[in-house]
Amino acid sequence: MHPSRGGNDAADALLLEMYGAAARADGNHPDGRYCFVTLNVRDFSVVGDDLRLPHPDCAEFFTGPRSPYFISCRQR
Repeated sequence: MHPSRGGNDAADALLLEMYGAAARADGNHPDGRYCFVTLNVRDFSVVGDDLRLPHPDCAEFFTGPRSPYFISCRQR
């Protein structure tokens, strides 16, 4: 991910890890659905590309329609 942009890097990383753990824990449950919404595109989105896509370092958390990645609460 990108170099530090401020004092929230550890908190952001922790939130992402918690999201991933929750999504993996319910991954086989038929009703398990999660979404990750962030304004932190500098750390979590693809570099220099479509910001709506997760960065390759965290893309594993956002596979399939039951675990999407968003940079806005507005629908696409």
